Amino acid sequence: MAQKLIKEDKDIPSLSHMDWESLFFILSLRIAGVVCLLRGLPQLSNTLIRLSSLEEAQGVMSASHWGSLISAIVLLILGVYLLFGAKGFARFVLKDKKPAEALPKSGKQE
Repeated sequence: MAQKLIKEDKDIPSLSHMDWESLFFILSLRIAGVVCLLRGLPQLSNTLIRLSSLEEAQGVMSASHWGSLISAIVLLILGVYLLFGAKGFARFVLKDKKPAEALPKSGKQE
């Protein structure tokens, strides 16, 4: 997973040159994304198993089954968004600071 998130040709700056709060904030967003994915995948599989058995028995899905399916899908989408850095959310939260990935390669802030 680390190879997909950080390419080999990307310069990895040291904490002394970077805004470490932004780095840790983006790292925490990615960790939250992994947690969302780890919770969403089993929830989606459980919901799909329940729905397949429900279709054989009743043929109609109840509102609770729809809610479970929608919440699992939303959790997975949120997990993927957070895993890839949530750039829009990071810019909103850090307002005047640039997200760590958007800083120049020299490691100096503008």
